[in-house]
Amino acid sequence: MTAADATDDRLVSRAQIAVLAGVQRPAVTNWQQRHPDFPQPDRSEGGEYFRAGQVIAWLGSRQIRESALLADESPGATYGERMRRRLAEPEQKTARPPSRAVEPSGGQSADRLLGPLANRTRGSASAGDYFDLIFSLVLLRSTGADSWNELARFATADRSPEDVRRLLFTVGNLADEQLRRMGLTPGLRSSVAVIRPESPRDLAEVVALTGEVGPVAFRKLLRAYETAAVMRSDTVFTPQSLTRLMARLVAGVGKRPLRVLDPYARGGELLAAVSETTTASSLRGMGPDRAMLRIAGINLALHGVVAKLERFSSMPWETFDPVEGKADVIVCNPPFNGSSARLDPDKPTWSFGPVPAGNDNFAWVQHVVQALAPGGRAVVLMPGNAAVSANQRERDIRRKLVEEGAVESVVALPARMFPTTPIQASIWVLKSPDGNRGPVLFVDARRLGHRVEKSYVFADSDIDDIAGELVSWRDSGCRAGRRSALSASVEASEIAEPEYSLSPAEYARMADTAEGTEDHLEILVRTTAETERLRAQAEDSDAAVAEFSGSISRVGRIRKERQARLNELCEINPGPAQNLLKKFEQSIAQAVPVVLPKHLTDRRIVMAADERKVSDQAAAELGRFRLRVHDIVCVRTGSTGPSALVEEHQEGWVAGTNLLRLHKFKTDVVDPLYLLAYLSLPAVVTWIQERSREATAVPTLSKSALSQLKVSLPSLDEQIQIGSWLRTADEQVAAHRELAKAVVHRRAAMVPCLMGGLFDGK
Repeated sequence: MTAADATDDRLVSRAQIAVLAGVQRPAVTNWQQRHPDFPQPDRSEGGEYFRAGQVIAWLGSRQIRESALLADESPGATYGERMRRRLAEPEQKTARPPSRAVEPSGGQSADRLLGPLANRTRGSASAGDYFDLIFSLVLLRSTGADSWNELARFATADRSPEDVRRLLFTVGNLADEQLRRMGLTPGLRSSVAVIRPESPRDLAEVVALTGEVGPVAFRKLLRAYETAAVMRSDTVFTPQSLTRLMARLVAGVGKRPLRVLDPYARGGELLAAVSETTTASSLRGMGPDRAMLRIAGINLALHGVVAKLERFSSMPWETFDPVEGKADVIVCNPPFNGSSARLDPDKPTWSFGPVPAGNDNFAWVQHVVQALAPGGRAVVLMPGNAAVSANQRERDIRRKLVEEGAVESVVALPARMFPTTPIQASIWVLKSPDGNRGPVLFVDARRLGHRVEKSYVFADSDIDDIAGELVSWRDSGCRAGRRSALSASVEASEIAEPEYSLSPAEYARMADTAEGTEDHLEILVRTTAETERLRAQAEDSDAAVAEFSGSISRVGRIRKERQARLNELCEINPGPAQNLLKKFEQSIAQAVPVVLPKHLTDRRIVMAADERKVSDQAAAELGRFRLRVHDIVCVRTGSTGPSALVEEHQEGWVAGTNLLRLHKFKTDVVDPLYLLAYLSLPAVVTWIQERSREATAVPTLSKSALSQLKVSLPSLDEQIQIGSWLRTADEQVAAHRELAKAVVHRRAAMVPCLMGGLFDGK
């Protein structure tokens, strides 16, 4: 975007128009009321604002009378020329292009901004108001506003409550003014004004931490904002691994600087990703939501990107300019299965056929293809059902897209790539149609990725593999018949009636059972080796149990010569309150696991690698809930009773909300392994469950109830012997469970090998 473009895109009020045009304020109102062609304002909670470029163009036909000319103006000068000149002057002095933020903390600043500091800073204000404060500060820092250094100095000195109010007022005003300069509707000031920090130091810390926010930390902030705002599916942000993959799929489209467009920009994440892989002459984004466009502008500024962002009140295909609206690269994550109230399914400008009423999926696809400049490429996220839908109009559109050569590739994605929905999606790689009905590359990536919390993400290697399929296919001349373990290149004639399916599962399946059989053989070899390793481990545990099981008859009954209540043997503490734990972001990217009831299995804590964790700093703040070796944790809510022992590698993990922690044992009286075994006695489990049901409708085991459990105590030597033997039995159970899993995996690996012909027939 040029300096003139930025000036034209800026939002100005009526009062600012009057000052810039050199007229009285009522003159602007008269222009608007008397002339129907006067530009229409963009309304926000703070008032009405006009696009400077539109006003300049309108005033360009209105000459200034000679008596009102300024010394440097000649007869015939227009109010439009005066306004452009005046509007440019202060911009030349103060406006600076954004620069990509340096991130010294590697994203840790977000953890602190989202921790207890958030509640202390916002006071009675909402979480959304607090995020608007952070967004305002990030915007001012990223755009190089003259006042940022002054704001940053706030964090280095003692301040009074009056200083706090004054700073918040200043931040809101400056942020909204910066948004207007960027051509975005203001709306941050009112949110920032209601922030009520408990202490000036808290606000000072927020300012200081915001100065460290870069792209990594900002992504964390956006994920937290997404949760706090309970965003709809048509406004949620595109997951990062998908933005990176989509940007890779359009990388290298052309060597010259390219025009880049996102017709449904959400939070600007796709434009930001493309800006890192493509040399862009201009970036343009569109969207229906003012707040989302503000976030997009801030996000792009943080990445050092200047983009023109526009709000549409009608759908973009209704106002598309076939001359000015063209782009070389288009990226888009449109609303899945959305429905436009004013969508005309029979609109004559649909190049590939009328769209079905009530579903915009193929309106978006056609709009994107029509907006491509010759030689351009687009990547569009689409719901999986769009590739195989039975609707006659959608089948006809798919057929026409293939026949006109508009489809280059389709990539099937794993289900649950989006945290808010389990829907399976695909990426359509589209190109400017040239009438050449060439082959289509189908990539089946459904089995790639790994689970993080409730959704799947692609690792760097996955993105390399998927993008590599398309790049190598292009390099080979886009020939048909090329197959690999991930993809299949199919002639347009094979994508035939009656369905015209664009589902990679239909075409990549053959590669899965042919060229891919060698890969499956490798998997079979690997799973067989793992099965044999676990079988040997299980046999060792069987032998260890057999060694002591013959002695059980000589152990005798547990003597009840001594009993003690549980609270006499150890300390009992509940896990952290739910609202306390929720203050800390939890994700796979963090360092310290949080133990939940579901992790207690066979008296062990069993946790997958992709479970939620908290940061080291958060764990330090939760210090009294951190576990130590040989602590025992018990479920206290819901399915009460299960217990587990903390092992050496679990030292420092954090106990979850619905757990009770037994620790600080009197080791001269009780052995922790014996106590763990005692808690698994059927009679003790029944006792715990009965006490749990007495309390509330939802079974809940309180600290006071568990404290009253009577524990039978033989001699300490006998406790140690019993505890050791039963722990060995627990290890046997775990070994056989792992062996059973391995056998299941090996069987699954056998299927494609046998179906692919890898056997000698004997």
